[in-house]
Amino acid sequence: MDYAKLDAPLVQAIDDDGDPGTRVLPVVIRLTGPAAGPEHDILRSHGVEPPEGNRTVATAILSADDIAALSDRPWVLALTLSGRRHPLAPLDD
Repeated sequence: MDYAKLDAPLVQAIDDDGDPGTRVLPVVIRLTGPAAGPEHDILRSHGVEPPEGNRTVATAILSADDIAALSDRPWVLALTLSGRRHPLAPLDD
């Protein structure tokens, strides 16, 4: 596993996960460029729907094993733990 491509919350979640083969981790996958034919097949084999067109970001629920395999690919730039996003300031009603 290429830990340089993982953010700290994802590393912690992997360490806390008891079963490395169970897909329970919501992950954002950033690619170095648009995915081509072979990359599409590899992403799909790990449960990731490849981004369309020129997009370079995908999301998926992955296992620690999937994350390890994808992090070793040279065309994967980064993997981060996805979480709920909140506005910085309260929204006016």
